[in-house]
Amino acid sequence: MDFFEAKYNREPARNDVHFGIIDREAEPYARTTTDHADDPWDAIVKNPSAHMLHFIPIDRNIVIKKNGNQISLSEGLLHKMDNSYLAFVEIKNRKKSDFKHAKEQLASTINEFVANHDPKVFGTRKAYIADHRHPNFQVSHKVEMNEFRSKFGFRLLYQNTIEVE
Repeated sequence: MDFFEAKYNREPARNDVHFGIIDREAEPYARTTTDHADDPWDAIVKNPSAHMLHFIPIDRNIVIKKNGNQISLSEGLLHKMDNSYLAFVEIKNRKKSDFKHAKEQLASTINEFVANHDPKVFGTRKAYIADHRHPNFQVSHKVEMNEFRSKFGFRLLYQNTIEVE
């Protein structure tokens, strides 16, 4: 399975310095936007150097089954077109965020990605759990963040602002 296959592309790459990622129930999959009519954005992307970025929706766009059951995947991936940056994004915009489930979705997505791609091709590798209602999480998740990085090779972040270096 090629996550970057053209049939999964739903929008062109963009180099905006500031845009949002939204996941609306009425829409088929997550997408990026600069339209403030879509506020609140579920995740905010800050791209001060105007790198060319591409967002590929995964949930409800790429279907992966194991033993006949569809596995739960994160909303999407954001990457620099030069492969120096890769971030998986899981959006939680419900009344009560379930961080354990969000982490499991990121883990299953990363496992599938690693089974089909070499993540070391990407310089920076991150995984975000984003919730616009709680943009800066107060609870320390340091232990599980370190465990996640050791296990998957991706830095886990609990924040809705994605800062692209």
